[in-house]
Amino acid sequence: MNLLRDSRYGLYMGAFFVPLIVLSQAVFPSNRSDDEIGGWILAIHLATFVYYGAAGFLGVRRSLRLWDGVRIGALTACLGTALIAATFALVDNIFLETVSQQVDKIRGFELHHSRYVSMRAYINWGLLEGAVFTLPVFGLIGAASGGIGGLLVSRPDSARQEC
Repeated sequence: MNLLRDSRYGLYMGAFFVPLIVLSQAVFPSNRSDDEIGGWILAIHLATFVYYGAAGFLGVRRSLRLWDGVRIGALTACLGTALIAATFALVDNIFLETVSQQVDKIRGFELHHSRYVSMRAYINWGLLEGAVFTLPVFGLIGAASGGIGGLLVSRPDSARQEC
């Protein structure tokens, strides 16, 4: 078990999403609400679940142990999600002036104005709550997807027995 080798898929995922987050949040921010692009958000989530399964498949293909697929799928999901959450936290705080103009941030802050003293507090608390929820949930989804991906690996022993 090599931790760096096993975590590479999560690092790849983070490396893919970090520039996209910076571009979409700070460089080319949108005035559209997330409600308007719900189909895209669903498609991105489903694609990441398939990616967790592919990571599990590749892990099991190397070791031929199903548990490696579950472990690598969970590790990929947790590490990739943590990198994405950290990127959002950095971008939202560094580019607060730009991010605070987003429709969903304005609506959420107005709705919860009495609970937070500033837009920065609202954004950071939302990021913290989101990370506490999404890391374990995505870890479980990654474990399940990685396990399913691992099941797709044909075992050489079972192929020889069938002949």
